[in-house]
Amino acid sequence: MKIFARLGILIPLILLGSACGDDSQEGGACVPGELGCECNMGSCLQGLDCVGNICAQPGPGDGDSGETIGGDGDPTGDGDPSGDGDGDPTGDGDGDPTTGDGDGDDCEPGLMLCGDECVDLNTSDDHCGECDFACDIALGLIGGCDNGTCEPSLTECLSGDPDPIPCEDICSSMGKTCAPDSCNGATLWTAASQNFCIDNGTPVAGPCSFPNEPIAWYRCCCQQ
Repeated sequence: MKIFARLGILIPLILLGSACGDDSQEGGACVPGELGCECNMGSCLQGLDCVGNICAQPGPGDGDSGETIGGDGDPTGDGDPSGDGDGDPTGDGDGDPTTGDGDGDDCEPGLMLCGDECVDLNTSDDHCGECDFACDIALGLIGGCDNGTCEPSLTECLSGDPDPIPCEDICSSMGKTCAPDSCNGATLWTAASQNFCIDNGTPVAGPCSFPNEPIAWYRCCCQQ
């Protein structure tokens, strides 16, 4: 009788222990570091990510430094806190904090930084088409930059008496090309004196073989 009494006590305890074991596996307390459980001092098991102190399946990330949320060491997943992926807080994608035009400098869109100045390469006489490419300007109005290209302009004043050199040769010696009838409709400008040539002159149309006879002073029209 005593044996059966003891069995009557042990059997319920065994069944209760079995039930408790099932509860711990299915709905019991989480093990820190496992999926869906709290992180274990900021870490998780089996390659899981610690997100909000909960272990979760890894997200897509961005693959740039192995940080578990986005792969880059910040919570946005791009390397800077703004979420644009360029390392500056403006969200422009070019690494400069001001304009957001994608070229990495502080100039407004359409302008280029040449030295310490933002310029329009289409119209800048000192930076035409590219930085530091200056256009010649004669008499304050002939030449200059237009749409990124230097317009034809006049050379310095030349003496043409007694043996003038044709404009095609003058321009060529300067690494330029003679531009017939392109400087206010003229191929060369002539003058009776050097002072008048410097400040003014008389436009003369004609071929690049001009001047072909003695002339006091003249300037040729050349294209850079």
